[in-house]
Amino acid sequence: MTASGLIVALLSPYLGALADQGGYRKRFLLAVTVLCVLSTAALYIPQSGEVLAALVLFTIANVAFELGNVFYNAFFCPTSPRRSESAGSRATAGRWATWAGCSAWWWRWWR
Repeated sequence: MTASGLIVALLSPYLGALADQGGYRKRFLLAVTVLCVLSTAALYIPQSGEVLAALVLFTIANVAFELGNVFYNAFFCPTSPRRSESAGSRATAGRWATWAGCSAWWWRWWR
């Protein structure tokens, strides 16, 4: 997980800037989605004891998934209103609602 996090941290600014400047957001999103799906499906291939192969496939899938989030989130900027406080307040409300829902679930089932 640390290796994939470092890879994403190093690649996302460059790939994000390239996608924004060249208009390749959809293509990059499709490419990393296909890579994520294929590498996740390939996790079926390693046999018992082939930990390194499974770890490499998992790392590839995780990097592709996280880079997909970068390109997916890039679509939000043009669709959000100009006033940044409305987008930020909606995100904050969503986080609070998620926290409240998870807390209620935990309180109901685990107390």
